[in-house]
Amino acid sequence: MMLGFVLGPMVEENQRRTLQVSRGDPSVFVTRPISLRFIVAPVLILIVMAAPAVRKWIEEYLDPIQIAAVIIDQGELLEEYVVA
Repeated sequence: MMLGFVLGPMVEENQRRTLQVSRGDPSVFVTRPISLRFIVAPVLILIVMAAPAVRKWIEEYLDPIQIAAVIIDQGELLEEYVVA
């Protein structure tokens, strides 16, 4: 948390400077490999951290029969999971 308070203003200043140099074109942040990594890494970390919570929510709130009903085998629903 403290790292964010210390580095936050410096990152904002450098981001502003980069946008001025690139004449407001934000694609400069994704065209260079290192900057793209700095954008993709936090997104992947958030997905990895959220995945168990989403999986738990699906298991708790969705009916297993409904989940199984969407399983498709050769274009047809599996009959063993479909409730009449």
